[in-house]
Formats: sequence, structure tokens, C-alpha cells
Amino acid sequence: MLYVTWKKGRIVIFGAGTGSPYFSTDTTAALRASEINADVILMAKNGVDGVYDSDPKKNPNAKKYDTLNYMDVLNEGLKVMDSTAISMCMDNDIDLVVFNMNEPGNIVKAFFNKFINELMEKNIRVTFAGELEKFPQTTQYVINKAVNMTKDNTGLELCLAINYGSRREMLLGMKKYADEVAQGKRENDLTGLNMFFHSVL
Repeated sequence: MLYVTWKKGRIVIFGAGTGSPYFSTDTTAALRASEINADVILMAKNGVDGVYDSDPKKNPNAKKYDTLNYMDVLNEGLKVMDSTAISMCMDNDIDLVVFNMNEPGNIVKAFFNKFINELMEKNIRVTFAGELEKFPQTTQYVINKAVNMTKDNTGLELCLAINYGSRREMLLGMKKYADEVAQGKRENDLTGLNMFFHSVL
């Protein structure tokens, strides 16, 4: 049933663990990812932005790895995941992307850094709706890069609606329109604009 639901294009949210002893939540994530033939696990860490040779919260000289293969993780005993989960990911060819969950927008950065080349190959165009300026500069850069790189693609459109609410977006859109009229960038046709604002406030 799970696989059928996933193949129909529905979003599936997994909760809790396996209910079995000796199986960590890491192993549960690897197991579920294997069951749905996932390409990647995005692993959110509390205050840690990647994989280190020791705990960076305890060791300020901890070395960060840019890339690793699973055998390196197992051989060096790195604690990013338990060994059972690591082995399952390795056996099922599932990538792992580790990011700091405490920085707003990091899951978006993790996604695009991983999949931007595939978006180009599959002719997918990325668009954005919302208040991008509310995000950290690094996240804004990654999103703008994805939008600009894919703007000429003609296939499926992937619209990111983040910090987005229909009423607020209408207000912001109409405010922008009014500002452009005031600046002479549009014709001075404000018929019904005040009525519009009163109706949505």
C-alpha cells in the first residue's frame, strides 16, 4: 500500500520508528527510504552542518568532510548514523545529505545543491512565490541560482511557495502595482484599487 501511494505522486509522511528493539530512528529512515526506492536521505542535525571526524560541539578543531563514501564512514567509525543504517544506505545506493536544521531555509539549500543538475537534465523550471528576503543570504543565493539556471527550461514547473499566504501575496502584489504607478512605471489607472484593498483586509 505504501509503495502504491508513493507511486501515485502523493506525499507520504513517516512517523515514529519500526517498533522493534535495537532499531534506531536512523535505521528506520534508511529502511523506509529503501522501501520507496529513494535517491537520497536529507538528514537534519541539531546545530551541526555536516559530517565531522569528531563532535564539533566538543572539539573546536574537528575536521569537516565535504564528501565521503559509506565505506569511509564505517571504517573511520564516524557517528553521523549508526552502522546498520549506513550499511542499508550503501547496499541500496541511497545518498545522504547532512545539514543544520537550526538555520532557516537549509532544507531548501540541501535540496537544490543535491538536485540542480537533475532539474536541468529533466528540463524542469524552478519558480518562487513568497518573501525571499526573509531568508538568510546564502539561502536566497541558492534559490535565485536555481531560478536563473532553469528559467529557459520548458518542461514541468516546480514552484516553491515559501513564506507564502494567498491574502498577503495579493496585498503585496497590489502594493507593488500601486508603487509602480506612483513612480510612473505604469499607467495611472487605479480604478477599484482602494475597493480591492478594503475587500481583502
